[in-house]
Amino acid sequence: MYVEKHIFRISPDTSEKLPKSFYSDVTYNDDLKILVVSLGNYFSIPYNKIKELIFDLTNGVIDISEGTIDNIYEEFSNKTEDTLNNITNNILNGTYQHTDETTTKENGKDTYYRGYANEYNVLYKYHHKKGDKPIEEDGILTNYYGTIISNHDTGIFKYGTNNQDCIIHFGRYCIEKEQNINNVSWPMELYRLLLKFEVNRKILSKFGRKEFTLEEIKIMEDEFDSILSRAVKENNGILSSYWKEKTNTLLNRCIKYKQSMLFYIYDFTIPYDNNFIERALRMIKGKTKVSGGFRSEKGAIRFGKIMSIIKTARLRNLNPFDCIKAIFEGQTLFV
Repeated sequence: MYVEKHIFRISPDTSEKLPKSFYSDVTYNDDLKILVVSLGNYFSIPYNKIKELIFDLTNGVIDISEGTIDNIYEEFSNKTEDTLNNITNNILNGTYQHTDETTTKENGKDTYYRGYANEYNVLYKYHHKKGDKPIEEDGILTNYYGTIISNHDTGIFKYGTNNQDCIIHFGRYCIEKEQNINNVSWPMELYRLLLKFEVNRKILSKFGRKEFTLEEIKIMEDEFDSILSRAVKENNGILSSYWKEKTNTLLNRCIKYKQSMLFYIYDFTIPYDNNFIERALRMIKGKTKVSGGFRSEKGAIRFGKIMSIIKTARLRNLNPFDCIKAIFEGQTLFV
């Protein structure tokens, strides 16, 4: 820790002005600000705990106020716009993107974050409601021309040029059927088949193959259709009206959305699952559990901006502290 004390004297014959960085009685350098931004956002430590931690680490020399902590968040957030625009453009220019949403709280009421991401970029957008309006406000899916990977969110199927269902998410429904219905095997057979396609894709990729042949695709499609044709007979034998309806719904989904379930076999560059964005959104749940959510819309929006920077830095194997410092210094990242 290094502390400076500055004494300024007024001289009547000078036109020089006091630098803005010294307008406050106490100013903090970027290193402390970086620590505050990381602790409060990535590590979800509340204001009072950050204040106590810094006070203890400096033996009481630095007694930062909670208001100053909030001002530091705001200062950093205001400097992120150009970098966030670069993240947005990187997602829009990608061949695919993941998207999903998760629930948080604002003053006890349910609100939502929608995440948009690809391999090296992630963007969090905060909204009070679900549906088309917030998606249109974000301007990500509405301006995107590529493949969108989701957890079978049919509301976004009208965006992008192609859609890929998350196979892992689909598998959860198949496992549910196996655990609750006797003598119905087709859901798990289909799930295992879809997983086998992904294994085959990975093996071929290791040997330099970039696609299945048309003959291979035809065989895979026939295997898919064969299981569905047997599924009708199996479903008719279900005694429970509740489970029969649920299993027929799953079957109808497979028939109607066959293209979005199998798109990954047509394009090796497309991930077969949406786990990437689910992992990226997990920290929102952690934040909500630790602090109960947010006290204001402004704070929630700011959190999304800051975490977009930190998460994108980590995806690129960059030191988040270095990236935060660069933005504090006025640099624009992730071009």
